Amino acid sequence: MAFSNSPPAWMTVSGSSTGSKSGSTDNLKDTEYGAFAEYLANVTAHFHASWNTTFDAVTPINEAANGWWKTGGSQEGCHFEPGSESKIVAALGAALKAAGVGGMVTVAGPEENSIDTSVKSLQAWSDDAIAATGIITTHTYNGVNRLGFNSFAVDHGKRLWASEYGTGSGPLQGGIQLAQRIIQDLAGMPNLQVRTRRAGVDALASRRSGQLAQPCGLGADRGILLRMRWGSVVQVL
Repeated sequence: MAFSNSPPAWMTVSGSSTGSKSGSTDNLKDTEYGAFAEYLANVTAHFHASWNTTFDAVTPINEAANGWWKTGGSQEGCHFEPGSESKIVAALGAALKAAGVGGMVTVAGPEENSIDTSVKSLQAWSDDAIAATGIITTHTYNGVNRLGFNSFAVDHGKRLWASEYGTGSGPLQGGIQLAQRIIQDLAGMPNLQVRTRRAGVDALASRRSGQLAQPCGLGADRGILLRMRWGSVVQVL
């Protein structure tokens, strides 16, 4: 799955891809929804046509309902209210079709940090946005409404992914936390098809070293989808 943390800076209200000034207001200009959707669709089509890489899905949002994407922050991010999420998702669905990849690549979302917030966002989306979304996704850092999230996907005939979770503790504690969350997600969302771990691949040396990112001991045959930290250099295999 391809994902975007933020629209390009020139499409934003604040002029920064790190977020709006307050962090709690939409940062994509009202006039740029079509352009941003077209931008993402063109990049997706380029991967398919030029690099023989076809994504299952692309999402234009990342933990967008939260208020921590503020101008000058350390990571790219963009706040969207649920209605604005709905608008960009529907626009991206149309743009993928216009770019000739709509039959191969769907839209994913809502990609919220909390399962509960993902459910609330989906409930606020328009019919057009739901129709454009082939894969219902959430991060599972917070929230407990796994059954409600699972039910929404089943009721609407959508695939279900837990698209991000990672632990920052030491090897033992982090491993236990990760195992506990995997069990919770699989038990609470019985229709879950894909579960991904954040930062399964990252640069082992400083970015100035020029080294490619290396796998963190997961093994090539585990079938685990790896999510990149921003800034890592990755070769798509």
